[in-house]
Amino acid sequence: MRSERTKQSEIDRQLASAWLLATAAAAFLALNDAIPRALATHPALARALHPIGYAVYLAVGLVVLEHAWRRKAWIRPLGASALAAAMAFLIKAVTLVPRPSIAAGLSYAGSSFPSAHAAVAASLLPSTQNRWMQLALIAIIISRLCVHHPLDIVAGIAIGLGWNGILQPYAAGKA
Repeated sequence: MRSERTKQSEIDRQLASAWLLATAAAAFLALNDAIPRALATHPALARALHPIGYAVYLAVGLVVLEHAWRRKAWIRPLGASALAAAMAFLIKAVTLVPRPSIAAGLSYAGSSFPSAHAAVAASLLPSTQNRWMQLALIAIIISRLCVHHPLDIVAGIAIGLGWNGILQPYAAGKA
């Protein structure tokens, strides 16, 4: 009797998980088009987000790499960011996904999928414990919504975190 309850409880958990995943996927797909449309109709917001990526990106990257260099832990952030950027650009060259409609006054060429900015910013996130640096990296990721679909950004985050995880054993000297 008890094993039947355990089995039923496990089935119930799996069904609930599947339902939550399907609901989250449906919401995400709706946002994938809604966010670029909203930014296209609010050009001031899109123009405000656009320059954040570059200035903050450069400053945060330099601070993270300088800190990592002093701790002799530069392989992981430098390697992860370089590999994430290379992979993102390779995928862009193959997929050639068009960018969403961009607000007036902003122009951006090239493939949209995946976001290389999000990939590199996400690759640096685990390499810093500084909350301000983490917030700045997250700001970079969010700022890319003005020129990317949300799916482009999620893919970039996955690429960046993936490369950071792959290089973790090398940075820890366990590879």
